[in-house]
Parts: sequence; C-alpha cells; structure tokens
Amino acid sequence: MLITYLTRELRRRARQAIFIAFGLALGVGLVITVTAASKGVSAAQSTVLQSLYGVGTDITVTQSPTAGSGTGTHFGFGVPDRSGSSVSRNVLASAGLGTMKSSAVTTVAGQKDVSAAVGTLVLNDVTFSGTFSSSSSGGSAGTRGSGTSGNFSANSFTVTGVDPSNDTLGPLSSGTITSGHSLTAAEADQNVAVVYSNYAKSQNLKTGSKISVAGTSFTVVGIVQASQGVSEADVYIPLARAQALAGMPDEVNTIYVSAASAADISTVSSEISKVLPTATVSTSSDLASDVTGSLSNASTLANTLGKWLAVAVLAA
Repeated sequence: MLITYLTRELRRRARQAIFIAFGLALGVGLVITVTAASKGVSAAQSTVLQSLYGVGTDITVTQSPTAGSGTGTHFGFGVPDRSGSSVSRNVLASAGLGTMKSSAVTTVAGQKDVSAAVGTLVLNDVTFSGTFSSSSSGGSAGTRGSGTSGNFSANSFTVTGVDPSNDTLGPLSSGTITSGHSLTAAEADQNVAVVYSNYAKSQNLKTGSKISVAGTSFTVVGIVQASQGVSEADVYIPLARAQALAGMPDEVNTIYVSAASAADISTVSSEISKVLPTATVSTSSDLASDVTGSLSNASTLANTLGKWLAVAVLAA
C-alpha cells in the first residue's frame, strides 16, 4: 500500500521529484568531494611534516655573513689589453652564509644533551666566461678608453662539502643512493663526488663520469635521491677537498646537530646559543612551522566547508 502510494505521488509530481533527486545527488557529491579534499590535505600535511622531522637532524647552526667572510677563492676579470680578448674565471664561494671554525663543531658536540654534531661547507661554484670589448673616448695617450663592455655568460651549481666519516647525520643521511656508493672515510682526501639525481640527469652524469669543481676534475662515485622536503645540493664532495678548493681551511658554514632525545631539543638549542652567541640556531620545529601554517589553514578551510555543506544538504 505504502509503495503504491509513493509510486503514485512520484508520478504525479515527476518534475519536483527529479529536481529534488538532482539536488540531493549534487549535495552528496559535493560533500564527498570536499571530504576527500580535506583528507588529502591532512595526508599531505602529515607527509611533509614527517619528512621535515625525519631527516636525522634536530638542530641546524649557521652564521650570518660578515664582511670578508665566506668569500672563498677570490678572482677578478681585470681588463684585457686589447678588445676581443676572451676571459674565463671560476669562483667557489660560500652560499650566502658566514663561516665558523671547525672547532665550533667540537664545541657543539661536547654539549651535555647533544648526541652528535657534524659540520658541512655549502658552496656555489660559478664560472664566468666571455669576451671584452673596449671603446676609446679619445683620451690622452697611454690612457684606457672610457668604456668597457662585452658578452658574458655564467654557469653555476651548488656544492656541499660533507664529512665522510659521519654519514648518519647531515644532508646525505636521509638520501637514498640509487647508483654507486656514498662517500666513505677512505675517500676523505680524494677527488670523488656524489651527485643529486636530478642534476645528474640534466648533465648526463652517471657513476664513473667526470665533473669539474672549481676547475678540478672529480669522479662521480654515486647518485643520490634526496628525501621529500629536504633541500639538496647538486654535488657532494669530501669536506676537506671543499675547504681546500674554496680557500677556507678548517672552516664550515652549517652544523647539523642531533639531540640525545626529542625532549632535549629545546635545551640543546639554548646550550648552543650560549656557547655560540652569534650563531643562528634553528630547530626542526622551526622548519616545520614554515609549512604547517598554510597546510593547517587549508585543512581547516576544507573541514569547515565540508561541515556547513553537509548541514545545507540535510536542510534541503
């Protein structure tokens, strides 16, 4: 009886029934879509934050650059004696960071709640090449023309010097070697390199290939794939070789620190700030907060939209 009544009413009000069914279907579809988007944002947030916290480094220590620090190998073009002269110069310089003595690594490692510390030297390898052309302004004999110009090009890539004796901490610790092997303690003074996979692909490099760093030939011994959320250099070489080529003996510009436990991170940060008062101390939570805000806002927006959309559908 009830089914007969419902069928009859649906036939009598076919237009209203179709309209309501379409509206309900649209509302349910929107709820499902927004809910799925909300879950996706939450999953993305968890993945990103896990990668930020899971790189084996609790704290990083850097130094703000000062005049004359971290400039590495100095070079100058000079002005050639005749127009059309070709020049090529290479510089290996600290990548916008001030330098610290390697003894700072020992100082940090000696703090009570520190389990390990390792220093690295982050550099930029830049090669300038081109041709000078000079124009004379009719000055007195023996004076150079007033104008100097030319066509120049610059090629650069990032280089990080790492300590091969401590591969459990630092930029290479979270990466995955996809070909060859990582740097070893026996290679601390050798011209060998591990190359980031994307850079290797762009430059057609593989294990056994040669790559020039500061004008010195290095042999690629490994290809590394960095973990998600971890900044990577194009090329990794032994720290001692990076210091020698950059003209920065016994210097580092980034220290990676592992605390004895997660509960000690805040304490370790305070300890390092006391022994290195001019250094910038960043914890893993500081790094994570850079992305947490935007991800949390997106997740909250999706959840709120889904809630009110569900209420609207129920009201309809």
